[in-house]
Amino acid sequence: MQIIKPNFRQESVWDFPRPPKVESTHKQIYFNESLIVDTKRAWRVLEMGYPPVYYLPPEDILWERSYPTARRFLWGLDYQRYCWAVQEGSSNIGLVS
Repeated sequence: MQIIKPNFRQESVWDFPRPPKVESTHKQIYFNESLIVDTKRAWRVLEMGYPPVYYLPPEDILWERSYPTARRFLWGLDYQRYCWAVQEGSSNIGLVS
């Protein structure tokens, strides 16, 4: 296995801690240059070997640009997560809610 050193302003998942570290962060997410999330209450979870995961408070998401889809997936044994999509013009992207 070849180890690749991260470039400037990149992180390696192998440098993340175990047990996981949770930190608060400011997060802005844009789609087609339109702001769809702006929150200073996001949580970033870092765990060795895994990419960062962000948790966003639902009230800080601009839901008027999104719509629910029929897609769902199971989380754990009995908890369902629903997928949402954001559309602007002819472009769209799926979100998980």
